[in-house]
Amino acid sequence: MKSWFTKFRPFILITTFVAIVAPIMLYTFQNYSFTPVTIDKTSSNLSPAGNLTGTWSGTATFKNTENPSYYCTFSGNLTLKLTQSGNQVNGQFIYTMSKGVPFGDNTQCTLSTDTYQISAKASGSRIENLATPDSYGTFMGSFTNDTITLNQSKITSLKLVGPANLLRQ
Repeated sequence: MKSWFTKFRPFILITTFVAIVAPIMLYTFQNYSFTPVTIDKTSSNLSPAGNLTGTWSGTATFKNTENPSYYCTFSGNLTLKLTQSGNQVNGQFIYTMSKGVPFGDNTQCTLSTDTYQISAKASGSRIENLATPDSYGTFMGSFTNDTITLNQSKITSLKLVGPANLLRQ
């Protein structure tokens, strides 16, 4: 047989809460006003976290993938000269090859400096669709006020080996 306390424990706990705890909570929060906030999720005009306008520079390595039996791997300096208006980013992509390493039947890698006009979109801390009109493909990545990290999202004849980390100059 259960004791009377075990049998009536839920009733005692609820009565205690209603008689003691509920009035204390009501008294404590009676002077607070809560205003609901409406968040507009329909806006397609997102604000970037920072401004990408300026010169960004770092090193990058690309592998020429046109022919798998012989190719070159190029190392060099990648510079982006960017201007930003809203979410639209435009500028120059400049890759200066400083070293070329041949593989397979290839005996020579020709070094050059390639310069392309580019455009991209910035949203939050992301940069997307940074497209070169030629062999370097399309890039995406993230940025802060000091650093851009790029990865290739579409590879053409030159494949980025690892991410490119660029610093604001």
